[in-house]
Amino acid sequence: MDDFIRWLADRGLQVGSRLQPRYTEATGWGIYAVDTVRPGETVLRVPDSLLIRASTVTSRSPYDEAIKKHHGLLTPFDTLVLFFCFEDEATSDYGPYLRMLPRTFSTPAVVCPDLAAEALPKAAQPLLHSQREELVQIYDKLAKVSNEFTDEPLSKERFLWAWHVVNTRCIYVENKHDPALDNSHGDTIVIVPFVDLLNHAPDAQ
Repeated sequence: MDDFIRWLADRGLQVGSRLQPRYTEATGWGIYAVDTVRPGETVLRVPDSLLIRASTVTSRSPYDEAIKKHHGLLTPFDTLVLFFCFEDEATSDYGPYLRMLPRTFSTPAVVCPDLAAEALPKAAQPLLHSQREELVQIYDKLAKVSNEFTDEPLSKERFLWAWHVVNTRCIYVENKHDPALDNSHGDTIVIVPFVDLLNHAPDAQ
């Protein structure tokens, strides 16, 4: 965590004294308010340069040329998943953040990927089918793009992990569209290191 905090400070993140990182066995690392926050009080200032957008990925090697070659194939969401699939925590300038991410997830997609739809209530069955179709479609697109910069096949385990990282950490922000991407549904997601650790429970102690 110390390495991560130094990395954030070097990138311009300003954290108020009322916030503090804490670790629990149940939830891992999180950011907690250690005192009452007054209405209108600024507790966090996040520089724009810290945000991980789709355009962050499309401007980085080796993703940039591969994405341009497959113009319009990837959505902004797909592009962020691509980033987490292939960014190496040992060499990436985002390494301190990547090392803070959970190593596993416990969703049905991970724990019981072969779950029969009939085991679910009828109302939930279409959701399962839809999610599985989405995973296959995104995997196929990322496998095609990644073939442009690596001979290694895209690991399905790594892909599923990256998909969960983006799904569980993205927040809504209106972004400028990158012309190399499929923006038919807009570009409104971003990942913000540190902000994704904020605790959401108002009664947490």
